[in-house]
Amino acid sequence: MSALGSGLAAVAGLAIALLASRPPGLLRAASRLLLNVLRSVPELVWAAILLVAAGLGPMPGTLALALHTTGVLGRLMAEALENAPPQTAQALRWAGASRWQVFAFATLPQAAPQLLSYTLYRWENNIRAATVLGVVGAGGSARC
Repeated sequence: MSALGSGLAAVAGLAIALLASRPPGLLRAASRLLLNVLRSVPELVWAAILLVAAGLGPMPGTLALALHTTGVLGRLMAEALENAPPQTAQALRWAGASRWQVFAFATLPQAAPQLLSYTLYRWENNIRAATVLGVVGAGGSARC
């Protein structure tokens, strides 16, 4: 549960972080609001909602971890992308690189250590949270 939930959250968090780290505008505000909503609801509440929707099993627990962690990682990743030193990106822009080339060859390599560190830290937190979710029924059925 923790590995899959963390993996899903890392992918979704990075996707939303790309939108949340853009220049100010409606898209940035909407993505930051989404991250705040996902982050503000604890895993246990997400699990309770998903237990009603999906029933017992590992899927509600995995999705609960993924939803909450997406909000946390998205916020942390957006901050890391915004705080990457701009000199390399600026040099690539002056050389005529596209927006995606600047991201792939300047911003992402500079922010990657922080992104990986945040992801591994949240995975560690999700290992503990998965234990709690398993006890309350969001990690599997109680059949022997």
